[in-house]
Amino acid sequence: MLDQAGAAQAAIADLQGEPSGKLSIVAPIILGQAFVGPIVARFMARYPKTDVSLVWTTRVVSPIEDGIDIVIRVGRSADGAAILTRIAHTRVHVYAPPGRCAGAIKTPRDLGNERPAALGRDLENKALVFRKGEIVETVCVPRAMVANDTRPLIEAAAAT
Repeated sequence: MLDQAGAAQAAIADLQGEPSGKLSIVAPIILGQAFVGPIVARFMARYPKTDVSLVWTTRVVSPIEDGIDIVIRVGRSADGAAILTRIAHTRVHVYAPPGRCAGAIKTPRDLGNERPAALGRDLENKALVFRKGEIVETVCVPRAMVANDTRPLIEAAAAT
């Protein structure tokens, strides 16, 4: 019994000490490159006894099936078994080439006539909510192109 108590105390002491060991993290490519990578670099500098495996992917992974410690996702999760913690809130931004803004697009409602490219996974029309002070306007925008990376979206916008 004393051996078990000693083992329990040692385990508690390990939890209170410096982080060490292996940590695996999966995140979307854009988010990983822009935010997660620099944060992990600072973490590793602070805790040199850690080894971190970073994977940037657009594939939806299962923490349990794939043996991943931390999975960072954008959007809502359909995985009911996961323990979720919101780490940030983002807003959707709409961009257009300057020539378009000066012409046909004057209000959010004008976007309904456009067929934009969007960051995402599906071509399903999405309702965008615009807020300016107390004014709220919802517009359903048909998507012509979706991509899980910003480069083709920028190229498509530049081609118009």
